[in-house]
Amino acid sequence: MLKLYRVILFGITLSVVCTISPCIADDYEILEKALKDASVEVNKLNMPGLIYQLDEKSAEKYFEKYFSRNYLNNALRVNIGYPVFHWGNNHKNLQMALSNVLMRHLEEFFAGHSSPSSISTAFKADNHRHNHIFCTLVFFVDIANSTKLSSEYKLEVLTKLISILKLSRLGDIRNARIDKGKYPFVNSVKTQLLMTLFSFAKQSDELKLLSQSIALPGGREELLDIYNVLILDNCEFDNAQLRGVGSFVRSIPNHIRMPIAITCYDKLISRENKLVSVHSFRSRRSFNVFGTKVGGRSENQFPKDYKKVEADGFMIVLAHEYNHNVDVTYVRSTDVLKRFKQQLLKKAGANRNNYLRSMFGDGFFENNPQEFIASLANQYFCSSKDMFLYALKKANEGNLNQINQFILMASIYADGNRTFFYRIDKSGDLRVVAVPSEKKEGLVSAVLLDGKRYSFDYKDGIIVKIDSRQRPQLQ
Repeated sequence: MLKLYRVILFGITLSVVCTISPCIADDYEILEKALKDASVEVNKLNMPGLIYQLDEKSAEKYFEKYFSRNYLNNALRVNIGYPVFHWGNNHKNLQMALSNVLMRHLEEFFAGHSSPSSISTAFKADNHRHNHIFCTLVFFVDIANSTKLSSEYKLEVLTKLISILKLSRLGDIRNARIDKGKYPFVNSVKTQLLMTLFSFAKQSDELKLLSQSIALPGGREELLDIYNVLILDNCEFDNAQLRGVGSFVRSIPNHIRMPIAITCYDKLISRENKLVSVHSFRSRRSFNVFGTKVGGRSENQFPKDYKKVEADGFMIVLAHEYNHNVDVTYVRSTDVLKRFKQQLLKKAGANRNNYLRSMFGDGFFENNPQEFIASLANQYFCSSKDMFLYALKKANEGNLNQINQFILMASIYADGNRTFFYRIDKSGDLRVVAVPSEKKEGLVSAVLLDGKRYSFDYKDGIIVKIDSRQRPQLQ
C-alpha cells in the first residue's frame, strides 16, 4: 500500500510517496526505481519506506549496485539528501553506506586518472562522469557537516581525501594553475575537491594537514596557515588582490575571525565547462568574489542624501560576502545580537527611508533579511565614521532607525572596551581604527569619537535617545 505525503521543507513543497506496507528485505528494484525517478528533477522524488529500514550493510549493497550502473547527478544528490540527512531515523546507516560507496568511486577514478590531461580526457568523453565525480565531492561536504557521524570517522575520510588529492596530483605545484582552455573540465573538480577537504579539515581542526598537502604560491599558503583562509582562484589573483585579502582578514577582530574558503568563478570556469557542469561549489563558510582588479572600479556606498563616499569594488565585495558568514555564524548564535537585528528589521519595516542603505526599494530588506547585515557592511567598511555621521544626521531629522542599524554593526565588531572603525578607499587601501566604546547588555552604549562622547539610551531594546558631550571620559 502506498500513501502520498506533502512535506514542506525550507519553503519547498515536496510530494513524497512512501511504502507503508512491510518491505521485502532484498527488494532492490524498489530502491532502484526510486533513485532513477529522483535523478530527473530537483525536489521531485518518490522515496519508498524501504530506505528508512535498511541497515548499513544492506544499504551499502544496494547503493553499490545502483552506482555501478548509474551516475550521481545534482537532482539525485539533492533528493537523496532528504532521507539521508533530514527525514526519518536512519541517517547514520544511509550516510555510512553512501559515504563508503562513493569514496570507492573517487578512489577508483583518480587511481586511473592522475593528471589534468587524463582527468580532462575522461570528462570530455563523458560529461555525466564529470558531474558524478563533482556531485560526489559536494555530497561529502554534507558528510563533513553531519552530526550523526563521529569525529574519528570524519578524520578517516579526511585522510582518504588527502590521499586522493595526492593521487590526482591536483595539489602539486605544477598544477597550481590549470590551463582552462586546454583542460576545461578539471578546475571545477579540483576546486570542489579542495573545498570538500577544507570542510573536513575545519571540522576536524586539521587545517594544517590540508596546507601541507597542497601547493599554494604567492602568499596563499600564509593565508591558510595563519588565518585559515583558503583562496581558490586558479592562482590568478595578482599581488594587489592577495594583499587586499590579507589586509582584510588581519583587520577582523578575533571573536568573528573564522575559517573561510574564497572562490573566484571568474578565474575558475571556462566557457565550455560552464555549459556542462553543475558548478554549485559548496562548503560551509565559503563565498565567491569577483575578479575585479584592486583599484580598477569603485562605487559610492551611501544614498543620495549624503555625500559621495566611494570604496574599491574588489574589497567591498569581500567585506559584504564575509559579513554574510558573520551573520550566519556569529549573529545568529548570539542571542542579544540576533534579537536586536530582528527588532531593527521589524521597526524599520518596508519603508526604504528607514534604512541606512535606502538606495534599495521599499520592502527589500523585509523580503531579504539575509542581506541586511551584509549590506550594512558595505557602508561600515567603506567608512564607519561616515556611516555614523550619516546615522546622526538622520537622527537629527527625527529618524532613529539608522543609528540603531549603525550600532548593530558597531556591536558586532566591538571587542572589550573598543569597537573597530573601517575605511576602504577607492584604491583598495584598508585602514582600521580602534574606537573607545562601552557596552551594556551586549550592545554598544557609548563611543568616543573626535573628542566627543556619544551615549545611547535604550528602551525595550531599541535606542530612543542620543546624548553627546565634549571631552568625555569613558569608564
